[in-house]
Amino acid sequence: MVKWKEVTHSVGYKIYKTNGLLRNLFQKTIHESGSDLTPEQWGIINYLKFNPGVTQTKIVQVSGRDQTSITRMLDGLQKKKLIERKKDDDDRRVFRIYLTVSGKKMYNLILPYSKKYNDRLNGMFSEAERKKLFELLDRLSSLRGIS
Repeated sequence: MVKWKEVTHSVGYKIYKTNGLLRNLFQKTIHESGSDLTPEQWGIINYLKFNPGVTQTKIVQVSGRDQTSITRMLDGLQKKKLIERKKDDDDRRVFRIYLTVSGKKMYNLILPYSKKYNDRLNGMFSEAERKKLFELLDRLSSLRGIS
């Protein structure tokens, strides 16, 4: 039988707990801006700001989320008129996703709060510690698709 101490001292548990804490902190930070977006929706808006016209498939690939979750998030963003889907000129089955004017305004609204959040986290580590942390997290991210 696995003891609770063994669980709480596992890598998976530590990352799961930390992810929950950081997500909740970021959610509160976003709400300080007056927005009701989730951290995941902000992630999509932020990605679209620098990658206009990407496909939903690309968003799935870069986010690590499943197709159903991304579809639901995009539907919510479209309902809020923050994104629009346009048919691809070359393939009618494909939709390209763009920020609307309201989506760009939302990006500009949340950006300073996102920077504040990231500055707070980055300030907890030296440059060398951040580099090592990123290396370790990248190693864990390589587990995608391994069962």
